Amino acid sequence: MQSTLELLFQRLRTHHPSSADHCLRVAGLSRAIARRLSLTTQDRSTLFRAALLHDIGKIFVPIEILDFPGPLDAGQRRIVSRHSELGQNLLLDEAPALAQAIAPIVRAHHEWFDGSGYPDGLAQDRIPWLARILCVVDYYDAVTSTRGYRAGLSDGEAMGLIRSECGKKLDPHAVSALQAMPRSCGCRFRLGLS
Repeated sequence: MQSTLELLFQRLRTHHPSSADHCLRVAGLSRAIARRLSLTTQDRSTLFRAALLHDIGKIFVPIEILDFPGPLDAGQRRIVSRHSELGQNLLLDEAPALAQAIAPIVRAHHEWFDGSGYPDGLAQDRIPWLARILCVVDYYDAVTSTRGYRAGLSDGEAMGLIRSECGKKLDPHAVSALQAMPRSCGCRFRLGLS
């Protein structure tokens, strides 16, 4: 199963290196939050694997959209928003043993706590718990990362934004776990990937 995970991750790295780097950061922070939440060893492993491959569906998104130098228009957003479903389908087709645990999390990592997310409009407890954790971590890394058209937010700015979305887009328990994480250098979390 590990080699399948590595092969799939390498496909993402080959297609879009910055998405792969994002997934590595999200996986490291997800692992740290899983420890803080005292998740079982199995749930920790599942969350880490799902975080590492949560954007695998982006291999089906054209590079010119992934690297678009500004906010996306409605059509481009529609294409990008399919990546969670496409990722789930890829896992089910090419890695069924791995997919059993992580595919539902990959599919649901853009479901918002209030039901306004995608692809299924799930809300609150209908969203898998590990996907709610992944959603918060993914959100944090996305807003603190610099893009071609905007600077990343500082840790303090990001946490202010996350607090404002708590109970709306983001699960309050997962937000609390993120807030409790130790900071290093005042701006980024320590990410131990080992």
